[in-house]
Amino acid sequence: MDAVLVGLAWWLAFAFRFDGNLRGVNSQLFAATLVVVLAIKLFVFVGARFYTKWWRFTSVRDLQSIILAVIVASLIVTTVVSLWQPVHRASGRVVPMPRGVLVLDFFITLTLVGGARFVVRSVVERPSRTELVARKGREVLICGGGDAGNTLLREIQRNRSLGYVPVGIIDDDPRKPGLRVQGVRVLGTRAELKTIL
Repeated sequence: MDAVLVGLAWWLAFAFRFDGNLRGVNSQLFAATLVVVLAIKLFVFVGARFYTKWWRFTSVRDLQSIILAVIVASLIVTTVVSLWQPVHRASGRVVPMPRGVLVLDFFITLTLVGGARFVVRSVVERPSRTELVARKGREVLICGGGDAGNTLLREIQRNRSLGYVPVGIIDDDPRKPGLRVQGVRVLGTRAELKTIL
């Protein structure tokens, strides 16, 4: 999947830079560099341990490593294609790589590679239509909207076999009531528990 996304990003970078005109020199430059770009980026992604993690568990920490890996891969690609300049077959002249393609490729690769992982996670964690209509399981309030409550809430939402449905959060921080944590609203403080129940 990453090979497809990287190849698509490289093609889109050329398409945007040349307004969709991928003929002649532009087409040859794209074709001559595609395999090299794929090899470099996938090699960096393997080194960044992208493929030791499931996409469905992608986190903000993973996003940081994705950004770093894409930066490193783009720097290597920029260096390689700048030093090794393909020669135009018809004229025999060197064709320099447009900087715009390299900049666009960085942003498109980051969007596609990072975005794909978060799309998979959101699809996996999205409740089914039946769960949106009717709640199945024991309704629970979570005490605490901090890190521990957030972790507990995520596990309950991810693991439907637990048989719990979080209906709200209570937290003693007076700034939190009305806020939402992973879609579940903070209903009030412990002092308001009787009213909330």
